[in-house]
Amino acid sequence: MKKPLILLMTTAVSLFCSCTHKDLDFTGTADLTVEFDWDAVSEANPSSMSLTAFTGLSQPIQKHFQGSKGGTLMLPVGQHQLIAFNDDNETVSSRGFFFDDYEVFANPTELSTFSRMFVGTRNIPRGSGTEGEPVITEPDEVWTSALSDVSVTGSVGRTVTMPMEPATFTIHFTILNVDNIDFVTDVMATVSGMSGSWWPARHVCSQTACIIPFGLDRSGQGFTGTVRTFGYRATDENGNPLSHLLVVYAEMSDGSKKYYTFNVTDKMNEVASPDGQHVDVEVDIVLSELPFPKPVEGGASFNTDVTSWEEVLIPINM
Repeated sequence: MKKPLILLMTTAVSLFCSCTHKDLDFTGTADLTVEFDWDAVSEANPSSMSLTAFTGLSQPIQKHFQGSKGGTLMLPVGQHQLIAFNDDNETVSSRGFFFDDYEVFANPTELSTFSRMFVGTRNIPRGSGTEGEPVITEPDEVWTSALSDVSVTGSVGRTVTMPMEPATFTIHFTILNVDNIDFVTDVMATVSGMSGSWWPARHVCSQTACIIPFGLDRSGQGFTGTVRTFGYRATDENGNPLSHLLVVYAEMSDGSKKYYTFNVTDKMNEVASPDGQHVDVEVDIVLSELPFPKPVEGGASFNTDVTSWEEVLIPINM
């Protein structure tokens, strides 16, 4: 019984020896080390990064890195395109299977969840013409980078550097000379016509038109508010001009509610970049005259239906 076993072992050794002269094939994949360059945005310090590699016909490959420095991933040999952004927040997500159309977008929300003024309101009023715009969450700070031609060859890894750029910028609104401000019990604002996403490969925001709600704080006899956005475009996807309305919602001490609409399109175009490419990351817009009425003696109705809201259009002196 031992002889067949010896023959079998001899055959296995012979087969192994006959294969030892062939080199193992490591040409199918290789390591790529990605380093994120923050020189242009030195104040940024995200806690984590997302990297997507577009490999042509196959599914994009995603890699998550802790910290902001980067790391190494294994990719198939060939030409690749890379997009990176910081994913250390809950306000934005990403989508896309192709490099040019990949976008980082703000998550959707509802006005009804933003302020107690809207509790029980069946139809929350909006600025005229913006009724169809979706409401999105104000995005946290986002930085992105895109490389369109990254070659991965052989079994030896290589290193590439991805310079990061801001995908969001901040708009500061200041409203001066507010009448009867002491009687205001709650206040907030929205701005319309804002882009809902950023295309890293194109270095531009999308042509979507969305509404972003944000808070207002009292400052002396006025209000200040800051909203972060991916930007805005002069026209929508169909070439129609986009307007930008600042709507201030307020509740007075007698329970009455009003909303005040400022058309800030021209103001924004004076100081911002309507082509969707970011030149400045801080924009200041100063407005004047917000005529809150003095509350009615004895109190007003606390009806929270849309009929309890009164719109006031505020002209802007340019």
